[in-house]
Amino acid sequence: MTALDYVKNQNEESAYILYNNYFDNIRETIRNSLTQPKSPIDLGPEEQQRSESHYNRGYSAFWNKNYKLALNHFNNAIQVDWKKPYYWYYRGLTYLRLGEERKALFNFLFGSNLETLSSYDIRSNVSHQLIRLQGNERMFLEEIRTGDPSNMLLQKYINP
Repeated sequence: MTALDYVKNQNEESAYILYNNYFDNIRETIRNSLTQPKSPIDLGPEEQQRSESHYNRGYSAFWNKNYKLALNHFNNAIQVDWKKPYYWYYRGLTYLRLGEERKALFNFLFGSNLETLSSYDIRSNVSHQLIRLQGNERMFLEEIRTGDPSNMLLQKYINP
């Protein structure tokens, strides 16, 4: 049972509390992992270059409508360096274009929480990476990036 399914089975007041608690837990987990002391397996220049290379190839495949190839590259980029929010956003957009809305939503939410806890440099780079994205997909993603202030996601997935 997914978290959204669990919340869906609760009464409306409990659903809002569980919904907020769920994302508070995700945010705390990300915060803890970002503030851990550096380990010997932190990314070196080669790994950073490899993750960016996969991201760039995925980005190109995405805009050329080769979504399966794009997904493969975004998966590889995230596997090498999971701390870049725009990797998660583009993987989510790819899932969205492949019709896998729940997987897209997870990636958007994870990327959003990661972006919130990232440095200014990373946050400003996210906006630059998303500049080409327009229309309904951009509006949907921006709603998530701003914290779902209208509870759009809650209304769509919990109270259909």
